Amino acid sequence: MQNYRLHRSCRTAKMSYLCSMENIAVHIEKLLTRHECVIVPGLGGFLSYRESAVIRGLQMQPPRRSIRFNALLSYQDGLLAEAVMQSENVGYKAALAIIEREVLAIRGSLGENRAVQFGRIGRFSSDGDNAILFTSDDCSFLPENLGSHPVYLKKLSPLARPEDAHRNIVIQLPAHGGRAWRYAAAIVFIFMLSLLAPTRVDKGTLRAFMPCGIPEETRTGIRPAQKTEATRMETAVPDAPATETVETAAVARSVTAKIAPAATSAPQRPASADRYHLIVASLPSRPLAEKYIGEQTSFPQETLRIIECDGKYRIAAASFSTRRDALRHLDSIRGTHSAWILCH
Repeated sequence: MQNYRLHRSCRTAKMSYLCSMENIAVHIEKLLTRHECVIVPGLGGFLSYRESAVIRGLQMQPPRRSIRFNALLSYQDGLLAEAVMQSENVGYKAALAIIEREVLAIRGSLGENRAVQFGRIGRFSSDGDNAILFTSDDCSFLPENLGSHPVYLKKLSPLARPEDAHRNIVIQLPAHGGRAWRYAAAIVFIFMLSLLAPTRVDKGTLRAFMPCGIPEETRTGIRPAQKTEATRMETAVPDAPATETVETAAVARSVTAKIAPAATSAPQRPASADRYHLIVASLPSRPLAEKYIGEQTSFPQETLRIIECDGKYRIAAASFSTRRDALRHLDSIRGTHSAWILCH
C-alpha cells in the first residue's frame, strides 16, 4: 500500500511537470507568432528567422520561417513572464518562479542524457560535454508556414533528340516568284534613292531665324541693262501708195518707244543701305507691333520701326550698314534688354 502511494505520487508529479512544461511551450509558440525573439531566463532564447526557397534534387522547399535556439540569451525580457501571469492569473514573482522551476526540470532531464520534446517548437538533447542541442520541427504553427509544403518536381524529358540536332534546314523559294522579287528590289532601290536626294531649303525662312552671330553673305550688284533693238521691216508693195510707207514707219517708232522702258532693269538697293537691324521684339501682326511701340518706354518711340519679314512683324530699335557696328551696339544694351540682329 505504501509503495502504491509512492508510485502514485511520483506519477502525479511527473504529469504535473509535463503539463506545466507543455503550458510553457504553448506560451512560447504564441509569442513566436508575434515576436521574432522569445527568451526563457536560465535556458536560452528562441529566434524566428526567414529562410529562402531551396531546391534539393527534384524537391523544392518554398520560403518559410524556422526557429533556432541560442543558449547565450538568458536575460529576462518579460515577454514569457507576462504571458504566464495572464494565463495562470498570478503575480510577476510567481510567474518567474514557475518559469524557473520548469527550466530546472528541463536541465535535470538533459543532465540524465534524456531528450525533451518542447511542444511543436523542437526537441532538446545534450552531447557528451553537457552542451544543449536543439532540433527544430517544421514549425507549422507559424502563420507564414501555412501551406508551404515541399513541391516535388517532375523530371523533364529532353527537348530534342540527338539525331535531330544536326539536321540541315533547307528553305526553297517558289520558282514563279521571280517577278515579285524583282519588284521588291526595285521598290527598295527607289526608296534608297529618295533618301539620298537633296532637300530644298527655303533660304528666306532660314535667314529669318538665323542667329546674329552667323550672318548670311549676300551679293548685290546692278545687272546691266539689256539693249533692245527694234528692227524695222520695210515691205515693198508695188502698187501701194506712199502714205502707207509713212504710217508703217510711225507705228514702228511707237512700238520701239513702248518696249524700251520695259527692258530697263529694276532699281537696285545701294550696297551702303542699312541691312543689319537690331530687333527687340517679334509680333505676329501689325496692330500688335504698333501697340508695342506705343507702350514702349525703354527706347525712344521715334527710333522704333516695324520690319515685316516672313509673316512676322519685328520691332527694330536701330539699323546699321555693317555687322560690326550692329554687334557693338548690341553689346552695349545686352545687359538690360533682350535683342538680336536681323540681316534683311
